[in-house]
Amino acid sequence: MSNTNGTVGNSTGCQTATYLGSNNTTGLKTQTVTENQVSLTASNTYKLRGWFEQKDNGGIVYSSNIATFTVPATYNFTSTMTVGNSTAYSTTAYGYSNRFPFYMGALSNTSFNGSTITALYWHDSSVDYMHIYFSGTRPTFTNLVINGTSLGASTSWTTIGSDGYRKAYGSNIFGQFSGGFATIQATY
Repeated sequence: MSNTNGTVGNSTGCQTATYLGSNNTTGLKTQTVTENQVSLTASNTYKLRGWFEQKDNGGIVYSSNIATFTVPATYNFTSTMTVGNSTAYSTTAYGYSNRFPFYMGALSNTSFNGSTITALYWHDSSVDYMHIYFSGTRPTFTNLVINGTSLGASTSWTTIGSDGYRKAYGSNIFGQFSGGFATIQATY
């Protein structure tokens, strides 16, 4: 846990720590706690309900606020998309595609769970859909995140042939422009 002028910066659960030092020390005081560690899960938010510090002179300093922190997510896949747009059959798509009928955009990384992403786009049609296609057989995923918005696991998408998924999605998650950027992340 770190304590800067009475404000707790982070914590790893319910522990007790003892440290030696002068009562007149100012600035950042950091203590690494190794007793009673609790496991933290990626993407979860935790609250530190309170803490206290017993001074060498017997006085006690109590926390005045509850600290909240989120453990950063860990992803198996991360890529930056340069968003493109393309029109076919009087409908427009936004995102990345290297396959018929849309050719647009780019991905910085296309290697995905033993396969290669060949398209990831939002299709503006009579029913708006997100599409993702792969070379060969489509792999599964436990979460697909675009610009911080979770689109869920592959089990929540509809399969298309042997190489793709689609999911009804009412708005263009990539924005209505070409040349912008999007962050794509996934766990599998």
